[in-house]
Amino acid sequence: MRFRFDNMDAGENAFFSRQLEHIRPGLLEVRYAELIAMTLVPVNSNVNPGAEVFTYRAYDTVGKATWSADLSQRGPRADVKGTEQTSNIRSMTDCYGYSIQEARAAQMAGLDLDPRKARAARNAIAQLMDDTLLLGDGTATYRGLYGLYALSGTHTYSTPNGAGGAKGWATKSPDEVLLDLHGLANGIVSNSKDVHKPDTMILPLSAFQEISTRRIGDGSSDTILKQFLATTPYIKSVVSSVKSETAGAASSRRAVAYKKDPDMLEAICPIIFEQLAPQFEGYEVLTNCHARCGGVVLYYPKSVSYADYI
Repeated sequence: MRFRFDNMDAGENAFFSRQLEHIRPGLLEVRYAELIAMTLVPVNSNVNPGAEVFTYRAYDTVGKATWSADLSQRGPRADVKGTEQTSNIRSMTDCYGYSIQEARAAQMAGLDLDPRKARAARNAIAQLMDDTLLLGDGTATYRGLYGLYALSGTHTYSTPNGAGGAKGWATKSPDEVLLDLHGLANGIVSNSKDVHKPDTMILPLSAFQEISTRRIGDGSSDTILKQFLATTPYIKSVVSSVKSETAGAASSRRAVAYKKDPDMLEAICPIIFEQLAPQFEGYEVLTNCHARCGGVVLYYPKSVSYADYI
């Protein structure tokens, strides 16, 4: 794509065009390791970017088998029931720009235009996307969208008091902490009657650091985390998240267990990031940036479990 700036001479015009073409594809290769939402939730970017609403069904299994004295009558019916849900798809925007004088100064010095402005614009949208996909609580702050830490209809593990009389891990023994970790994961399996089995657990960063360094004791050098992963039949990966530090009730720490499977939940992101054609505004050439996000949708609510006050 070529751009023409008629108020510049031919050399300046060619320089500015080449610089913007260099920045635009290079910008898309930038990665931000601290933004983890898209590594925690399967991303669906196949939704038409023109869509304003994403409609889906949230499912639950119903029915229970029984003993039968004979086979003359059919057994009780087992089924899957679903309720239709919708998630709005919202736009995220920002922009970056270079003044005519910045372009001329860079050309005179034989330097490239500073790509940090473009990266800042890319990062700002990535940050908002990450916050929404994790912390979205359906309020106006997140334009009615929901994130992984605030989904509805999920299972809740009621954190019990330890022998010290408190729910928090700081006063609990290693065995009591292990009980909470297993309870968070096992609750999904029990509550769904063995239909859903979680494979991923997210812990607040401080909680993760605690169990990854605190030993079990009784002569063992194993940490609580190592012991948990060695004994849980379900969880394969435990990861940390600083954004779950205050995601629970009354801004408490929140732990999450779930199965990271697009059949269970998805992040609706029709446009993760795009840049429009540069345009003059005053004495700058601005590039508008845009993304589309529908938050996280949960197809099987009982496949996710939360635990607060850990």
